[in-house]
Amino acid sequence: GKTLGALSVTPNEDYQRAFRPLLPGVKALPYGNIEALEREIYASGPDAITAILLEPVQGEGGVVTPPQEFLAEVERIRVEHGVPVIADEIQSGLGRSGHWFASVAGGLDPDVITLAKPLSGGLVPIGATLARNGLVASMLPGFSSRRHSSTFAGNGLAMAVALRSLEMLVEGAYDVRAREHGAAGLARLRTIAAAHPGLIREVRGAGMLFALELRHAIRPGLLGGRKALARLFVSGLGVRALHLGGVHGCVSLSASGVVRLTPALDTPDAVLDELWRRVGRVAERNPQAWRIAVGAGPGRLLRLASLAAKGRPPET
Repeated sequence: GKTLGALSVTPNEDYQRAFRPLLPGVKALPYGNIEALEREIYASGPDAITAILLEPVQGEGGVVTPPQEFLAEVERIRVEHGVPVIADEIQSGLGRSGHWFASVAGGLDPDVITLAKPLSGGLVPIGATLARNGLVASMLPGFSSRRHSSTFAGNGLAMAVALRSLEMLVEGAYDVRAREHGAAGLARLRTIAAAHPGLIREVRGAGMLFALELRHAIRPGLLGGRKALARLFVSGLGVRALHLGGVHGCVSLSASGVVRLTPALDTPDAVLDELWRRVGRVAERNPQAWRIAVGAGPGRLLRLASLAAKGRPPET
């Protein structure tokens, strides 16, 4: 049930296709568009809306931040219409974005906040949900709260790791560190992008969460005109080029053509400096996007094409 709920509010056809039917009544709106949100509220009526769910920074979407006033406007709507707001801070929360909570920093006071990644310290699976007392009491009063139980929920190992992770985050002031090093890193990436426009279309960042949006390495015509598939090619090839250059990159599964960089918040200054130097060297070796495709060789290109195309519908 939990997985079905998560998939229902994840507007990605590739994820959802194998799990239909999903929960009814879920509507995806343009990210950061306050006018579209208000139109939906007035069209449906606030009493018919269970909650507004959003990411203050889209992680898998390619490190996309909303317009500056968006989160504050969502807060106005939350108060004015009494519609609960859920902030997904699994990637952006606990310092990664340069703030403990990116939603709160943007002017939103969410009713529910979801957390996960930084709590684990990279050691054990753990997630947590913060919610207003009144909301929890109304949804799961008394013994009914046990309906949301789990065999491994609250286990000693996960709790000890999470507690120590929180202590380290606070003691190290990693929110401030992420904000400062994030700004410096973004400046370095922008310099690299400006010097290699044939490879990098745009760079984006939110604290210590970075994205490189790469240009096409494969012409869509070679893949039956499927632009999204061609962009997915770029993601895989970009990650490969970075790995060969000694840089750990991540594909953004909901943003083809985007490679993310997520250095640990406690990465030493000298290591961060070396990280940006290595990214620069990768760009120098591949000043045009097609170079990363040529460097992969025909065999790898065919395997990547098979992997990228598997189960994906035709796209234009």
